[in-house]
Amino acid sequence: MCKPSEGAFEQVFNMTNINPHKTLFYDDSTRNIQTGKRVGLHTVWVGTSHKAEGVDIALEHIHNIREALPELWDR
Repeated sequence: MCKPSEGAFEQVFNMTNINPHKTLFYDDSTRNIQTGKRVGLHTVWVGTSHKAEGVDIALEHIHNIREALPELWDR
Protein backbone atom coordinates (compact mmCIF):
# COMPACT_ATOMS: atom_id res chain seq x y z
CA MET A 1 0.00 0.00 0.00
CA CYS A 2 1.37 3.45 -0.87
CA LYS A 3 0.37 7.05 -1.54
CA PRO A 4 -2.21 8.24 -2.41
CA SER A 5 -4.12 5.46 -0.62
CA GLU A 6 -5.77 6.72 2.57
CA GLY A 7 -4.89 3.37 4.10
CA ALA A 8 -1.20 4.05 3.58
CA PHE A 9 -1.46 7.29 5.53
CA GLU A 10 -3.47 5.62 8.31
CA GLN A 11 -0.93 2.81 8.54
CA VAL A 12 1.89 5.34 9.03
CA PHE A 13 -0.12 7.19 11.70
CA ASN A 14 -0.71 3.95 13.58
CA MET A 15 2.89 2.73 13.28
CA THR A 16 4.42 6.03 14.40
CA ASN A 17 1.73 7.33 16.76
CA ILE A 18 1.55 10.57 14.75
CA ASN A 19 -1.41 12.90 15.21
CA PRO A 20 -2.32 14.00 11.66
CA HIS A 21 -3.94 17.19 12.99
CA LYS A 22 -0.51 18.30 14.29
CA THR A 23 1.46 17.28 11.20
CA LEU A 24 2.54 19.12 8.05
CA PHE A 25 2.53 17.04 4.88
CA TYR A 26 4.69 18.25 1.97
CA ASP A 27 4.26 16.88 -1.53
CA ASP A 28 4.44 17.95 -5.16
CA SER A 29 1.38 15.94 -6.22
CA THR A 30 -2.12 17.38 -5.81
CA ARG A 31 -3.47 13.84 -5.69
CA ASN A 32 -1.34 13.04 -2.64
CA ILE A 33 -2.09 16.44 -1.09
CA GLN A 34 -5.86 15.92 -1.43
CA THR A 35 -5.61 12.51 0.24
CA GLY A 36 -3.46 14.00 2.99
CA LYS A 37 -6.11 16.63 3.62
CA ARG A 38 -8.87 14.01 3.77
CA VAL A 39 -7.00 12.11 6.50
CA GLY A 40 -6.52 15.27 8.57
CA LEU A 41 -3.06 16.53 7.64
CA HIS A 42 -2.09 20.16 7.16
CA THR A 43 -0.90 20.28 3.57
CA VAL A 44 1.90 22.08 1.74
CA TRP A 45 1.96 21.74 -2.04
CA VAL A 46 5.50 22.30 -3.33
CA GLY A 47 6.24 23.35 -6.89
CA THR A 48 3.63 26.02 -7.46
CA SER A 49 2.31 29.14 -5.78
CA HIS A 50 -1.26 28.39 -6.90
CA LYS A 51 -3.68 26.81 -4.46
CA ALA A 52 -5.86 23.85 -5.35
CA GLU A 53 -8.43 21.73 -3.53
CA GLY A 54 -6.96 20.35 -0.31
CA VAL A 55 -3.98 22.71 -0.30
CA ASP A 56 -3.37 24.76 2.85
CA ILE A 57 -0.13 26.35 1.65
CA ALA A 58 1.34 26.44 -1.86
CA LEU A 59 5.08 27.01 -2.28
CA GLU A 60 6.92 27.64 -5.52
CA HIS A 61 10.02 26.08 -3.95
CA ILE A 62 10.73 24.23 -0.70
CA HIS A 63 13.24 26.96 0.18
CA ASN A 64 10.26 29.31 0.70
CA ILE A 65 9.02 27.32 3.70
CA ARG A 66 10.55 29.68 6.26
CA GLU A 67 8.66 32.64 4.80
CA ALA A 68 5.41 30.69 4.55
CA LEU A 69 5.59 29.23 8.08
CA PRO A 70 7.74 31.57 10.20
CA GLU A 71 6.14 30.24 13.39
CA LEU A 72 8.16 27.04 12.99
CA TRP A 73 11.36 29.04 13.53
CA ASP A 74 10.05 31.52 16.13
CA ARG A 75 10.12 29.06 19.02
